[in-house]
Amino acid sequence: MEALDFSLNSLLGILGYLGGIVGVVYTVKSFRENTKVKEGDFLMRKFEGFQQDRQAILDNPRILSILAKAKNVQEDEYILRSINSFRINKAFQLYYLHKKGHIQEDLWRLDEKDIQDLFRDPSIMSYWQKIKGFYSFEFQSFIESSIPQSNSISNK
Repeated sequence: MEALDFSLNSLLGILGYLGGIVGVVYTVKSFRENTKVKEGDFLMRKFEGFQQDRQAILDNPRILSILAKAKNVQEDEYILRSINSFRINKAFQLYYLHKKGHIQEDLWRLDEKDIQDLFRDPSIMSYWQKIKGFYSFEFQSFIESSIPQSNSISNK
């Protein structure tokens, strides 16, 4: 009978130990997922804040006029640049969030097609050529490899 008690106690001890390991693994997994969600939320707020600042400039005629003069361009040209900047930054945001694992592959394929369509716009391509140096080399390579060669300004 003592051997049976010892075996039962050993088995219960092993099960308790395994339960503890499963609990630790679950806690670590939950922590990683929670951290990933928080990182995604932070990135979204960061990108949205930038876009809101740009929108506030476009909504204020006085500031818009001052900035256009400072850039030595007409207000319409400054507005077009700002809109192109919005659109390129949105493409970068999607790309970055995908690289960080915050956008699922099936959704990313749709976003990727939208980005390719965006860069078929001659106005976007012209502006991209001026500002691409502000973006990571990885994003630049992604854009350059995504656009049709016939649409690339550098090949014209």
